[in-house]
Amino acid sequence: MDWILSHIINIAALVLIDFIVYRSVARNLISQYRYTAKLIRTGVHVKGLVIGFVNKEDLDQHPQYASIIEFIDKNGKNRQVTSDVYKYKEPRINSLVDVYYAKEDPEEILIDSGSILLFRFFLLAMFVTIWLTINIGMLYEMLN
Repeated sequence: MDWILSHIINIAALVLIDFIVYRSVARNLISQYRYTAKLIRTGVHVKGLVIGFVNKEDLDQHPQYASIIEFIDKNGKNRQVTSDVYKYKEPRINSLVDVYYAKEDPEEILIDSGSILLFRFFLLAMFVTIWLTINIGMLYEMLN
């Protein structure tokens, strides 16, 4: 009887930990992936021109760069936005990037240098793989 009670408590703890991890990490990754996929699928796609960049330092004092992009929206309005994605490689001035924005809200913008959806899918897949591995390992340990 103690064995059964112990396993029930362990499984309940595992479910609670999974719920906390889902609420704090997985839900955000899923949301970012869905948002990116939706904007690429249904948004307006234009080419943008890298006209400059801003930089900041990370915790180890290494410079990171975010592109400043200029593009013309479907209404002919010239827009300028700064990416919220910082990279360690300095952006090439006058290079073209893909810009996606929501039809109903041109302020909702995604700047893609060619791999953002693949990167977000990779993050999600990596997280799920690690999460499943830990869960299977813990269940295996509990039942043996």
